[in-house]
Amino acid sequence: KYTLPMLTFYSLNTDARAVYDFLLTQQIVVRDRSSVELCENCLRITIGTEKENTLLVDAMQAWYNK
Repeated sequence: KYTLPMLTFYSLNTDARAVYDFLLTQQIVVRDRSSVELCENCLRITIGTEKENTLLVDAMQAWYNK
């Protein structure tokens, strides 16, 4: 049995587009799913490696600490 790791990020006070734009400045590409019904203000994030996961977590911490 194979289990796919998943990161779930919830914040009611965060603008997904602003996070998307910030992650692009960090050379991290995610998908803005805000135009999809029931996914308003949502990002889709796929992580392939442990290094990519670390880079994403570090970038998200930088976002929240700014």
